[in-house]
Amino acid sequence: MNILLNATTIRKGGAIKRVVAFVQEMIRNPGGHTWHVAASDVVLNELRELCYDVESFEEFATSPARDWRARRRLRQLEELLQPSCVFTFAGPSYVRFRAAHLVGCTDGWVTHPTLQAYRSLAFPHEWLSAALISRYKAHWFRIADAWVVQTETARRGLCRRAGMPPARIAVIPNSCVVTFRQRRGEVSFPGQNAAVRILCIAAAYKHKRLTLVPEVAKQIALRAPQLNVQFVLTLPQNSDIFRKLRHLARRLCIESSLINAGPVSVAGAPALYESCHICFQPTVLETFSASYLEAMAFGLPIVTSDLSFARDVCKDAALYFRANDAAAAADCLIRLLQDPGIPSRLVAAGQTVLARLPTPAQQFTAYLALLYGLRHASHATP
Repeated sequence: MNILLNATTIRKGGAIKRVVAFVQEMIRNPGGHTWHVAASDVVLNELRELCYDVESFEEFATSPARDWRARRRLRQLEELLQPSCVFTFAGPSYVRFRAAHLVGCTDGWVTHPTLQAYRSLAFPHEWLSAALISRYKAHWFRIADAWVVQTETARRGLCRRAGMPPARIAVIPNSCVVTFRQRRGEVSFPGQNAAVRILCIAAAYKHKRLTLVPEVAKQIALRAPQLNVQFVLTLPQNSDIFRKLRHLARRLCIESSLINAGPVSVAGAPALYESCHICFQPTVLETFSASYLEAMAFGLPIVTSDLSFARDVCKDAALYFRANDAAAAADCLIRLLQDPGIPSRLVAAGQTVLARLPTPAQQFTAYLALLYGLRHASHATP
């Protein structure tokens, strides 16, 4: 097959890791296919940092989501390459391709937004903006021939909210990239007086609810002042969310409990996980967060919001707290640090979860099977 991989809209978040892992598998085993890659400069920079040659790839400095010139360039690229199919890894593509088109959908705002997620936004203008943007994206998601999601929840939501035919939506679970799978083991907490580093790895999205972190740190200081904890963030220094976090930390007098490592690359993420002891995710909207899987692979016990998407992925490998409840989150973290039996139990359960998920190679093969089926169906259509 002659395949165009479209990753031009991927600029932040977990999709970067997933598409990098896909390209790594594609390079290792192209399967006799001719691959063409169009990707954002962010994705290509990640691949360059991992020492891959991306000179033959088409680089997009702006996203088709915001730039009509990028859309036109994608259409021209299709005319030039004449691919038998196009795979938009994380859509929508914002382009009407003539070739058979498979689109990945990992946008929870399109498939399964909840009241909890909307409450993370300012009312009413951000609520209205999120609703309108999700409807606009749903329109573009419909302009494809087949779709792939990561969970049954997302599949049902895509059918119900965007009107896609269920028979043309496949489910391929998320995977933990090879570099993470190779580093399994259980993390031991540091000795007395040493800081326990609690990793909050997330991009600057409001639904990640990172603004809860200073309140959680304050609750720990009040309830268990003997504990020395540091919350490690991965936010841009100039982001609105980090500025708000810093302001809250100053007001609550817990500035020393917050450390911002800045955005972390795919290549740099393993070292960051290895430097931490717990994974804390107060998020209120996800599809299939890779952060959960990465924490499991590095032996970090997980504390996260008690919501269906988290339980679907983590199962018994996490402690759950009521979403948006800083006191409940602090209680979970204190229990984890004071009961030596809990971390081992969570880490062991995480290994069980990982063992049941596809490897990156198996995931790549599953995507290829979808592209084969899509091409066959397009040729069979009169």
